[in-house]
Amino acid sequence: MMRAWMLGLAFAGLAGCHMSGTRNSATPVDASADTLRGTFVLEGSDPMPVAVLRTAEGRVELDGVPAAMRGLVQLDLWVRGAAEAGGRFRVAEFLVRGAGGEPARDGTVERAGDDFALRLADGTLHALLGVPADFGRLVGQRVWITETAAHTLASYGVIR
Repeated sequence: MMRAWMLGLAFAGLAGCHMSGTRNSATPVDASADTLRGTFVLEGSDPMPVAVLRTAEGRVELDGVPAAMRGLVQLDLWVRGAAEAGGRFRVAEFLVRGAGGEPARDGTVERAGDDFALRLADGTLHALLGVPADFGRLVGQRVWITETAAHTLASYGVIR
């Protein structure tokens, strides 16, 4: 019985060596390879709240959260980084992907003639319609936006 168990364990170990792309949460990986998406929250209280992403698979504690990300509580974020030991995740970069249950865009505000546009992470420009008169103060700043069905600005926030 013991020999059969040892052979089974050895076979499982060999099979695991040939499973390409399989990672466990304790295996550090290339930062460009790992991404997560979920709702960003800060759990606990000051002075040491814990940064957490609530994903479809569960709760993931985040390390290396940029200061700009800390102001995005309750927003749907996409984060890229590296899985760490203990199921934690080290954040390298992030994008806002949703707010209040609506899809969101994340980019830098630019002037487009007399109007405004959002320069997205992929370099494309997205025209902004129905922006408030004081929106010009946001030129050059990173913001997230949601839009109405008519593609006018519904809500926005500055990412600082």
